[in-house]
Amino acid sequence: MLTVLTVLTVTPVALAPRRQPWLGGRFDGSAMMSFYDESYMLRALELGRAVAGNTGDNPPVGCVIVREGTQIGQGATQPPGGFHAEAMAVREAEAAGQAVAGSDVYVTLEPCAFTGRTPPCSRLLVEKRPRRVIVGIRDPHPQVRGAGIAEMREAGIEVVEGVMADDLRRVLAGWLARFEPSRHTG
Repeated sequence: MLTVLTVLTVTPVALAPRRQPWLGGRFDGSAMMSFYDESYMLRALELGRAVAGNTGDNPPVGCVIVREGTQIGQGATQPPGGFHAEAMAVREAEAAGQAVAGSDVYVTLEPCAFTGRTPPCSRLLVEKRPRRVIVGIRDPHPQVRGAGIAEMREAGIEVVEGVMADDLRRVLAGWLARFEPSRHTG
């Protein structure tokens, strides 16, 4: 007796609903985009978590660069004086012959907007011209606090905020506590 096993391959396009009554019968892609955004942000979170404890006074940030559904670069914050996550991801993409222009950049923490031991990551991203930058949480550092996001938006880059924010706040709690007022009331 011969048994035939049929394997059903489901692509993301096949999973996406074609009509959503609550959107007037149209599909705007937001549900699937959220799935992809969370998937790539989870990878960025894993990259940041892997370097926790090795970044000195810098936060353990992860970054993933994606073009047309394919990851083209990734990076994590290096020890003090080394590159930040965004710069590492850009270097990896470009070393592989991939341009960052037109891509989506997923970064766990808002790109820095000031020159310290390294140049500002927000300026690097503005120069590289990604289509979108997806930021997990804003950077509470006094020299950033929304300035990186503002710089990218002013340059015409779409910035999406808050993807996996609660998870990222837990992972970065120790670093965030240095800059955010205590939430304890008693």
